[in-house]
Amino acid sequence: MRALEAGRGAGGQQGGQRSSGLLVTDRAEYAWVDLRVDETEEPIAELRRVFELYKPLREYFNLRPSRPEIGTPDEWLAAGEGQ
Repeated sequence: MRALEAGRGAGGQQGGQRSSGLLVTDRAEYAWVDLRVDETEEPIAELRRVFELYKPLREYFNLRPSRPEIGTPDEWLAAGEGQ
């Protein structure tokens, strides 16, 4: 996120921005973070907002494929997981 914000601060994309995305992978078959926003006046700021909502759930979404019994995201947060 900081790299995207720094790029925007340095002048951004010529012609303006309408969308932004963040894809972070590791060794798993699926992305660790895969977020995108489209058709917004401030896409990097909106992506930051969405990323901040996602951050407490990163571990949840990475555990869920192998442990479906962990419940819903709200149950995960209520149990104090991912703190």
